[in-house]
Amino acid sequence: MGKGLIAVLLGFCFSITALAQGVPALSASESVPVLPKTWMGVSGDTSIGAISRKNPLHYLHVGEAGEVKGWNKHDSPATMTILKQEGRHIELQFKNPKYQINEIGVLSADGKKIQVMSKESTGLFTIDGDKISGCGISRGSNGLFGHWLGSYSAWCDEYSTSSASIPPSKQSIINLPKTWTGVISATTVGLINKHQPTDQSSVGKEKKASGWSTYFAPRTLTILRQEGRHVEFLYQSPSFKEKWIGMLSADGKQIQVISQHTSGLWTISGEKMTGCATGRGMNGAFDHWLNEYSASCYEFIAGTSPPPVAHNIPILPKEWKGEVFTTAMGTPYNSNPKHSKHVGKEKEAQGWNSYNSPRSISILRQEGRHVELLLKYPKGETKYIATLSFDGSQLQIMEKHLEVLFAVSANSLSGCGSSRSSEGTFGDWKDKYSVFCYEYTALQ
Repeated sequence: MGKGLIAVLLGFCFSITALAQGVPALSASESVPVLPKTWMGVSGDTSIGAISRKNPLHYLHVGEAGEVKGWNKHDSPATMTILKQEGRHIELQFKNPKYQINEIGVLSADGKKIQVMSKESTGLFTIDGDKISGCGISRGSNGLFGHWLGSYSAWCDEYSTSSASIPPSKQSIINLPKTWTGVISATTVGLINKHQPTDQSSVGKEKKASGWSTYFAPRTLTILRQEGRHVEFLYQSPSFKEKWIGMLSADGKQIQVISQHTSGLWTISGEKMTGCATGRGMNGAFDHWLNEYSASCYEFIAGTSPPPVAHNIPILPKEWKGEVFTTAMGTPYNSNPKHSKHVGKEKEAQGWNSYNSPRSISILRQEGRHVELLLKYPKGETKYIATLSFDGSQLQIMEKHLEVLFAVSANSLSGCGSSRSSEGTFGDWKDKYSVFCYEYTALQ
């Protein structure tokens, strides 16, 4: 969900609490919008399997024999309730006729976005007047990594402050062209999947990728079915092909995509589709999922001819300084000042908590669109990988516990993302998580 510093944002009450809560100003305004408590709307999911009781075909609703196993879709009325807001930091509840779950959220620096997260789900909403809409992903959360890896969904929701549920967007649903041709630019750590040119099945075990590597390669998409906003498609590289699923946003301008190992939000403009994604190791082991990962960006056009690729790649400034605003469940990483490393095990934060903290970024290397950077925080530092989008307007960042998509301008980076525990167990990964929004300025 979004954090706010813009006094005209929502057309409703604002709370000038930034300084009182120790929130450094990152724009001309110091106000944080106070969100209305109740939002009514519609939730839509395209799924593989039944992720949770949110799905009407979950076994608790239909019995084990009737539970859905493969591709399925559902749309339902839903309510989003703000349970707590402390400045930019939020606790909220999602509820549909079958299910409810508490989530955490954080408002972006410009007040136009809200990043949300729960045990099973993460997504980004845009605030526009009295309406909130956005997309995200969910994964199976029954406690087993196999369920997490094998059952997943792409979702897009739309809410308003109306006292009654609203129908899905009145705009007509676009029919996607069947065939798309494009390219991927990827930065990776380790061997992610069989699409990777350095996969051992292609180059031999002794030459397979083990650390930082990059590649640029062709890709094709084939729409296998589209039922309203729910999509299934075939994603294909020269060496491998697999089925992915997608969910169109309420306005039809974006598509949330997900597979067993990859997820991203892409923009649709006419017969062009662009965007970035993150991927993780898919060999079935949690250690592979955690420690081998990629940040990638894509560009597709409808038809069988590849798109022209721009070669004027921007060079990023070397040093950046800024701020992070974080809402957490537990302490997923030691950058949290309430982590046991800093306060002792007995005082470590267990539930909902929040903090704001200075951050700096150093670009360690840039090879075209491929970037390695160092994030510094008061208690330590971490290396990240990143890939610039084909138009240079986005920077997809990835690390074993964190992913964030930045908007890039000449001297600023801003964006929101999520992280999960890097402590090495799936239980910690599932139960400890955080959402955050950054604002950086380049140092001259």
